[in-house]
Amino acid sequence: MADNKADTQWYSLEEPFDAEWTAPRLDIDTLGLIKLGVKMIPSADGTPALYRRDCLLADGEAVRAAPQAIDEINACLAQRGWHVEIPADAIEADLVPLYLSGDGHTPVDPLDARKLLALADGLSDSTVVVVASLVLDRLLFVGTPAKDGFSVSGVFAGAARQAVAVIGGPPARRPIDALPGGRRPVVAVLDSGVGPHPWLDGDGPDPFWTDAADLGWVPKAPARALVDPVTGNDDPHDGVIDSHAGHGTFIAGLIRQAAPDARVLSMRLMRGAGMLEEHLVISALEWLLSRCRAAATDPSLFVDVINLSFGYYAEAPTNSVRTARLRYYLGELGDLGVRVVAAAGNHANQSIVYPAVFADQQFSGKAPKTQMVSVGALNPDGSQAAYSNYGRWVQHTQVGTALISTMPVFGRAPASDGATPYEPNHLTSGFARWSGTSFATGVLSGLIAAALTDDPTLHLIEPEIAHERARRALDAADGR
Repeated sequence: MADNKADTQWYSLEEPFDAEWTAPRLDIDTLGLIKLGVKMIPSADGTPALYRRDCLLADGEAVRAAPQAIDEINACLAQRGWHVEIPADAIEADLVPLYLSGDGHTPVDPLDARKLLALADGLSDSTVVVVASLVLDRLLFVGTPAKDGFSVSGVFAGAARQAVAVIGGPPARRPIDALPGGRRPVVAVLDSGVGPHPWLDGDGPDPFWTDAADLGWVPKAPARALVDPVTGNDDPHDGVIDSHAGHGTFIAGLIRQAAPDARVLSMRLMRGAGMLEEHLVISALEWLLSRCRAAATDPSLFVDVINLSFGYYAEAPTNSVRTARLRYYLGELGDLGVRVVAAAGNHANQSIVYPAVFADQQFSGKAPKTQMVSVGALNPDGSQAAYSNYGRWVQHTQVGTALISTMPVFGRAPASDGATPYEPNHLTSGFARWSGTSFATGVLSGLIAAALTDDPTLHLIEPEIAHERARRALDAADGR
């Protein structure tokens, strides 16, 4: 870990998670994944774990201590016609990416490469340490309604992203000096970014949202093909609005409606198909942790809520190297009184989704005082949404179906002045209807921020005060 506290075992279990269910294998578009450079392997219960086809990740300290390791690894992989290289700007990362390429005769597969290296003879001791640290570059992903959202009936009815019109303006926003706590509660949204919208002021001395990149956040490893929050496209040549275009802007708009006096801290991590590279998520959480620790001398740096509208099914046990890093940063943030809110997923089953499962009572013994919360989705009538994951570990629900919120201006204007049929993907009105636990999570984050807005202790960031404040805000958001 970056701050040498690897012995902190937040959200760890002495025994494997006590799963009382088994999940069906999910129907995943494997051809579409191949086009995206992604491969899928089933986890223990058959749910999909996604990882990049061209990358392995190694422990940064081990790599830096073994300068000969890459040459030895490449000598071993040469029998398959494969080769790895490390970008110069990534060598200092906690997890160093090793990008795989091949001669075109044998398809590159990081899982097979890891197995081959684990069986290799003649490696130096320090290279063996590097090989032992190799993990798949797993991708976190948003669930089906938001991802594929064009179903019109059945489980995913109402899930589509569709253009709507809104009459009226945004909720009124008070000046900072009118707020009892003396500052605005901050909600960090790790997502696709926030696009331009008249409801979402990103400029001036007191903006509704700020970009973490403007505050000094630089990912420790390069990002690939992130969705553009302005064009809605991570490939400018295909002319197609990506499935998750506007996802972050939609969440920011939900927070704007629920907590108009809050501030959104946007961190752009998501690709157009809704997937996020895990090392970018870890880099973002590490930066947020550093910022919250620095708030001890400057309260304006504190982050009150972190919105995670994504998750993954693990291909390894709870205490894997990858999950351990995630557990650590989430636990350290909770230990400071930061409330992390995570989506339960949209596959209509009880399979556990990380990191939302850390809200389960089984983790309470190793949870920080401000524990994570998991969020499932409700329909507008208050019934459970058919697509929402559920189970003991899903401890909170909020409306997530048929919500209306902000959207950058995507799509094209009508070609003529004549009559035209309604086109749901012509998002030129700046608003859309959308569904998913992603958005139920955004609603709960907004309601927590709204409760924090009028808390007179908001300017105090000592952990014990922050813990108690976070508890009161969650109770208020839940209507207790």
